[in-house]
Amino acid sequence: PVASGTAASGDTSAIADQLTEDSEYEAYITTNCGADGFSDQSAAVAFVTPCNIFTAPYFNDFETLTDASSDCWLEDSLGTYQWEVSTDDTTSANTGPNQALSGTNFVFTEATSGAQGDEALFLSPLVDLSNLTDPALSFWIHMHGDDMGTLNVDIDAGSGFDLAVFSISGQQQPNQDDPWIEQFVDLSAYAGQTVQFRFRGVRGDGFTGDIAIDDVNVD
Repeated sequence: PVASGTAASGDTSAIADQLTEDSEYEAYITTNCGADGFSDQSAAVAFVTPCNIFTAPYFNDFETLTDASSDCWLEDSLGTYQWEVSTDDTTSANTGPNQALSGTNFVFTEATSGAQGDEALFLSPLVDLSNLTDPALSFWIHMHGDDMGTLNVDIDAGSGFDLAVFSISGQQQPNQDDPWIEQFVDLSAYAGQTVQFRFRGVRGDGFTGDIAIDDVNVD
């Protein structure tokens, strides 16, 4: 084991040191039965350790994402309408960009699945804004498709998400090969705090509604 220890009878928590951030682990418990020896191991309890807090300026172009829950980002949707990582285009015709803004990767909501009004949730790591005097979030969008829904940005400074601090709805690019568009979110209300932001896509009424984002920057 990478960590082990003992706890007194009746304890309901324990601390495991020497764990690495953003890593998968399994925990097991055995009982000391005195003269009868040790019990078999319990079933595994799987968990992932959180990432350390990033200090702004922070930039991610999604090139190191292997899926939408990697590189300290989390895909947290409840249904089948979800965020995915693409290295080419979205698989649906007549929606989404032809390519990433930079590099090869971008993140998008796959609107083939789900129903109108479903939400796809994509959460950032925690970002400390204390080094910035006038903080802002910028990112690039591609929203091509007749069934385009809404992209919201929610901000959490530790007491729950402030909803729709930024919101944009409907088709923004008439053609699939139109250039990406940069968007800005004023974070001055959160200056000096540690925040998490969430991209919340709301599905439109059909499959041609893939919302794409790339090159996220906090500066």
